[in-house]
Amino acid sequence: MRTKQEQDRYDANKRYYNLLENKKQKREYMKAYSKRPSVVARNKEKYSYANYKEKLVQKYLEEQRQEKLKNFVKEITNDLLNAENSDRFVTYE
Repeated sequence: MRTKQEQDRYDANKRYYNLLENKKQKREYMKAYSKRPSVVARNKEKYSYANYKEKLVQKYLEEQRQEKLKNFVKEITNDLLNAENSDRFVTYE
């Protein structure tokens, strides 16, 4: 939910950038901005394939760890249940 001031600023920006010359000015500024060394370096770091690959590997390893833990818990639970049932068969009185 926007405050009155935020809504007024939003409307003013919308009116301002509806004018063709202001759209052109904004496009030129954004082109120059995207060529700045700091922006280029930040985007290269943010969107690099190595980072993407590392995140995928970490996600895969975490999923594998969770799956192993889940299977281990299931196996232990089954073993305990089996022991309990076996004990019942032996001591049925």
